[in-house]
Amino acid sequence: MAALTRAGARVTCAVPPEDIAKAQAAGVSTVAVTDPTNVESILGGLVRANVRVSEFDAVCSVLEFCVVSAATISDLYGFSHGAAVKALGMRDKFVQKGKVRRAGVATAVCELVNSPATLDCDSLEFPRVLKPIDGKGSQNTFVARHPDHLRECLERASASSGGPWLLEEYVRGTEFHVDGLVRDGEVRVLGVSRYHQNVIGMSTGGLIGSTALRPDRHEEFYRSMRSLTGTALNALEYRDGVFHLEAFLDSDGRAVFGECAARVGGLWIDDLFQHAFRVNLRDEWARVVLGRPCGLTAEPSYPDGVVYGAVCLPVPLDVLRAMPTHDEVMARPGVVFCTVDESLLNNTAAAYLPRAGHAVVSAADEDELARRLQDLVDWFSANVVTEREAGLLPVASAD
Repeated sequence: MAALTRAGARVTCAVPPEDIAKAQAAGVSTVAVTDPTNVESILGGLVRANVRVSEFDAVCSVLEFCVVSAATISDLYGFSHGAAVKALGMRDKFVQKGKVRRAGVATAVCELVNSPATLDCDSLEFPRVLKPIDGKGSQNTFVARHPDHLRECLERASASSGGPWLLEEYVRGTEFHVDGLVRDGEVRVLGVSRYHQNVIGMSTGGLIGSTALRPDRHEEFYRSMRSLTGTALNALEYRDGVFHLEAFLDSDGRAVFGECAARVGGLWIDDLFQHAFRVNLRDEWARVVLGRPCGLTAEPSYPDGVVYGAVCLPVPLDVLRAMPTHDEVMARPGVVFCTVDESLLNNTAAAYLPRAGHAVVSAADEDELARRLQDLVDWFSANVVTEREAGLLPVASAD
């Protein structure tokens, strides 16, 4: 949205009522809809607002759960042809893995689970990963260790959604995210980053973030990931846009495809990419949407003599009474960018959030970077005060 307005476009957003004020503050027009991921809801909102889609130049979204609905409406009004089916390949994990595997890319073997009652859990090898076919990140994703555990996971998954689900083999190895831009089927920029811990394990604690790998220090790995990415995107018929792909380096040193989305990476990833690779992927996405040429004359290089990493700033699941400010985080060693959501302070409704923001950190090498990231998280956590802790603080005398 902001990238489109920076590019000079007049934007109208279909948003739920609670997001209208925020969208209008960003300088865009709004249409109130019940569910911006649902085509029926969007069309109803447009008709009620007497907005003629035919008068627009494009219909788009860079939000994970809105990509298919935007592509469907784009096809419906003749802005594109077949975009919805292609977008589905970037969302439905079963469809996606099938296309990628048929193109010769290594990926986890998987099967659909339409009903828990029809699955023979005792005949499977473990561990197994159970996930939604159209999920995001590790939401509602479970690692089942044995048959009874899988039955328990299916029961928990059924409480959140009615299925179907994807059941796939567990890939042992280190997880990476690959972000970049493809134009006319050619990968124009690509950056590889290593998660501090695999996504599926982030709910257990530890550092949540990633380190951007320098291409000049990981040349062979970059060649492998560029080959995997190019083949996968071609198999998915994704020729123009930004992408966020996840892959593993397994125990045999083989690159294994995880999944791929037609969007900019979430949380810290966008900011890390911009600092490490000097490309604003959102601006490049806006160029794609508006039919403008790529803004890159050559693939950017990683800045000399430095490595970048990012980490989320953790907070406990409690009402926050105090935490470090933006300026205090920026003053820590190596910090070049941060976000700190101070609206979380004294906000009971936000007490479930496990993080207050994120920071991008620089260092001379990966060892120093790892120390700085850990020190930053330890310092931030030590200076967070919750409601429970605030009640134990000494109270100043009235005198």
